[in-house]
Amino acid sequence: MKTSWPFQLLFLFTVTVLEVADVCAGLQGDASPCVHTGAADGSAAAALDAEHFVAASDEDSVLRVYQRMGGGPPVESIDLARFLGVPATSPETDIEGAARIGQRIYWISSHGRDKEGNVDPARWRFFATEIRAAERGAELLPVGKPYRDLLADLLADKQFQSFTLAAAAKLAPKSPGGLRLEAEVEDIGRKIWGECSAFWEVLMETKSRFLARYGPPPESHM
Repeated sequence: MKTSWPFQLLFLFTVTVLEVADVCAGLQGDASPCVHTGAADGSAAAALDAEHFVAASDEDSVLRVYQRMGGGPPVESIDLARFLGVPATSPETDIEGAARIGQRIYWISSHGRDKEGNVDPARWRFFATEIRAAERGAELLPVGKPYRDLLADLLADKQFQSFTLAAAAKLAPKSPGGLRLEAEVEDIGRKIWGECSAFWEVLMETKSRFLARYGPPPESHM
């Protein structure tokens, strides 16, 4: 039976939330959180494999690979300042979001001005990295060329005129109405977790009713 895309999306979010909730606590039998060090203001992350994830900070242009369990410093740091075309003296690109599709991770910067409201072209970056197998585990490599014209494209597209992006782009990002692109997931994550918890309760109740009526499934003799 072919499922609709809303169900597929909900299932994806459900698995993601359950995986995130399982980090450190479930597998280690410890309710305390993991602490990953080496960067301030972590702003985006994506899984590399079952044991590692990569994270970005909005304070530099370095991607840091961490072990999923146990916390601690990064096992690898990838400086993308040269790839992104930003000066080493001011390497901040303000990376704010990441999304993995297959073996490729897409990253996006804020595309806003700096906190003082000054134009900062280093923040206009949309780029990709690719996960490749290596002897010591997954390897992360930049691919293609960083795209720098996304903000200009948005401002020029008539379908977005009602959002007054041109005026917003002239303001400091934290000013009322200021423009900045960020991955805001906390509120929706809580909502999804609540819905998943309710869904889990329904599954457990259904399982109990099934067992009460039909008994446990027969043991496999294969």
